[in-house]
Amino acid sequence: MSADDAGKLSQELSDKAALKAEKEAKKAAKAERAQQRGVKQAAPTQPDADDPCASQWGDYALVQSQEISGRKWTKVEQLTQELSGQEVLVRGRLYTVRGKGKSAFLMIRQRTATVQGVMFADDVKVSKGMVKYACGIPKESIVDVGGILTCPEAKIESATQKDVELQVTSIRVVSRAAALPFELVDAARSDAEVAAAAAEKGEVLSTVSQDVRLDNRALD
Repeated sequence: MSADDAGKLSQELSDKAALKAEKEAKKAAKAERAQQRGVKQAAPTQPDADDPCASQWGDYALVQSQEISGRKWTKVEQLTQELSGQEVLVRGRLYTVRGKGKSAFLMIRQRTATVQGVMFADDVKVSKGMVKYACGIPKESIVDVGGILTCPEAKIESATQKDVELQVTSIRVVSRAAALPFELVDAARSDAEVAAAAAEKGEVLSTVSQDVRLDNRALD
């Protein structure tokens, strides 16, 4: 091999090494950006110091029976039109939560009773961080939800307390639930419901296979 050929080969190898190094650097930068986005998008558990509603949301600290809170809770089944306009505090499980822009709709379940809670960010009673926090709470977590009980124009057909809804002004997690292998709502859905949704609305509803249900019998 001549000196010229050796020089060309050396240059080609050097160029390939440089390209490889550049590709690896871009890959690492992309992974770092993705990780940063994941951190930013992760649901918060505590408010930022500059949140205008910082005192109204966040996970409770570990309860060690060090003090008496003085809080009084109202049973979900007792939430009726007679309490309209009053401020109430309920404790239950987060059955469902649906976020849309600056708003969130929650279904709180206590035993067999359910009530709908609504949140609209205005940075006075509800902040954007508060809505994001609520939407990130795992389903079946135990939560304390406070707010003003109101009577909506239309009945809430999806709740047992159909004549009232809770205008949420505070929400705190008492105990976070672990992620479930499947949604209980999906497991309870019948074949007839799935077929009807597909035929009438063209909607594909989620279902749970028999094998998954058998592997998680304690939940089903």
